[in-house]
Amino acid sequence: MLDPNSFTEKSRQALVAAQQLAQSHAHPQVEPAHLALVLFQDEAGLARRLVEKAGADPREVERQLDQLVRAIPSQSPPPAQLGLSSDLARVIQDAQKAQTKQGDSHLAVFSASLVTPARVKTGASLRSASSAATSSRRRVMAR
Repeated sequence: MLDPNSFTEKSRQALVAAQQLAQSHAHPQVEPAHLALVLFQDEAGLARRLVEKAGADPREVERQLDQLVRAIPSQSPPPAQLGLSSDLARVIQDAQKAQTKQGDSHLAVFSASLVTPARVKTGASLRSASSAATSSRRRVMAR
């Protein structure tokens, strides 16, 4: 079950931005590629840093994500309301499982950004990205 009250403000903002991106392309649903692209468009965001730390070029990842978003079929007329695709709902549920496992009270953006690249081609190994995320999380928790 997706409980928006369990999301951090940054996570909610990312989901709203993903929905706006889907609407701007007249897509029928919000897909994982929309969320991933929004996360990678944040120049100072964790998604970019994790992929960079994993040895991939974040600009290339963003370019590939943009291509994925543009390849999603549009609908004319566009839908009045957009829902989450079943794939994106699964991505968020996986992130929520990671949140629970880590003992976090809210779903942080970096949880979603860790799971999302696993669902789209990024050029970075998931193990490297996971390792980078874990070390980043430890530094944040140590503060």
